[in-house]
Amino acid sequence: MNKVVSGKWTGEQLEAINTRGCNLLVSAAAGAGKTAVLVERVLGRIMDRRNPVDIDRLLVVTFTNAAAAEMRERIGSAIASELRERAGDRRLGLQLALLDRAWITTIHSFCMDILKRHFDRIDLDPDFRVADEIQSAMLKAEVLEELLEAEYSGARSGGRFLQLAECYGGELDDAGLMQLVIKTYDYSRSNPDPAGWLRKMAGKFASSPGSDSAGALVAGVLADIARFLGDVLAELEGALDLCSRPGGPAPYASGLREDIALVQGLLESCQKGWDEAHRRFGEVRFAGLKRAGPGVDETLKDRVAAIRNRAKEKIKAVGDTFLSRPLAEHVADMERLAPVMGALAEIVAGFAESYRLAKVSRGLVDFSDLEHYCLQILAGGDREGGTKPSAVALELQEHFEEVLVDEYQDI
Repeated sequence: MNKVVSGKWTGEQLEAINTRGCNLLVSAAAGAGKTAVLVERVLGRIMDRRNPVDIDRLLVVTFTNAAAAEMRERIGSAIASELRERAGDRRLGLQLALLDRAWITTIHSFCMDILKRHFDRIDLDPDFRVADEIQSAMLKAEVLEELLEAEYSGARSGGRFLQLAECYGGELDDAGLMQLVIKTYDYSRSNPDPAGWLRKMAGKFASSPGSDSAGALVAGVLADIARFLGDVLAELEGALDLCSRPGGPAPYASGLREDIALVQGLLESCQKGWDEAHRRFGEVRFAGLKRAGPGVDETLKDRVAAIRNRAKEKIKAVGDTFLSRPLAEHVADMERLAPVMGALAEIVAGFAESYRLAKVSRGLVDFSDLEHYCLQILAGGDREGGTKPSAVALELQEHFEEVLVDEYQDI
């Protein structure tokens, strides 16, 4: 393999550029050059003298159309520059010619292309249009208003719907309820099986206190709190380190050690169950810091004090929200909310179907549809009711040598 060698790259960047044959996740701060590394990796693949890859056999996914255009331009400039040094290199010339048809695209543009090629597999009108955000929002509101009118007339959910409306509707209109339905619908669409996700979430409220579902829910919340406390602990340890620096507020060290011990105790309580964590958070008391005398660097002093104050605020927020009450009270609330959440799941599912039909009648899809329709094309079923790659997905697997994603956390 012809590896990239350049003095402008760090060792870690070179590793990201040259590593082959495995899944690779590059994490770095903003402005650290992640996109530049990705571009260099693409160039390394297509200019590799031993095992070159044509540019149209790489799928490069970016966050915005502007980013895709910029990446295409940067790759084209680099190929043209290399071609000047390797005049007559027919393969490099081919890469420049293939650049316009290369798969350098946003995720939605990729989905759109798959839908245009395989619309017949999902019974989709090939002349569909993508609704913009305003058009989509207006159609959602229209469909939901009609649905709520039908619900108020007693067509379906009856008492459970009225209970839902009383809990989340406003005094003068249903704006709050409409917002809740649309927000839940939008979030459900971030899952591969929105309908299944809605049923599962509603079912958690109906779970008995000792059920596996309820236990998993409690364990998940406590695990999230423990991770949060781990971050707070790291911040306090960093503040303690500042105390030992020249000019640092050394008298603060003893108080910070007590804070660290307190947080460690809270972490241990999360391992012992909800009620123990509730008790320990209720007993949290932070002692005052000793006075820092003359000769202390005021900047370091203020940094330590700010870190400690943030830590105290974060711990108080957890204690005042999640762990403000014993588990039995939360479980009782969930049981009372179970029918309401069941009604919400039904309303959202009904809205999803009504909204889908409204879009179909107008020849529209929204951005979420692009993803879900594409998933339907790429995911086939198996005899056990699971999913497996469809014939289209297998063709794409065969075609693409590598998939590269910029701004992965956003996409």
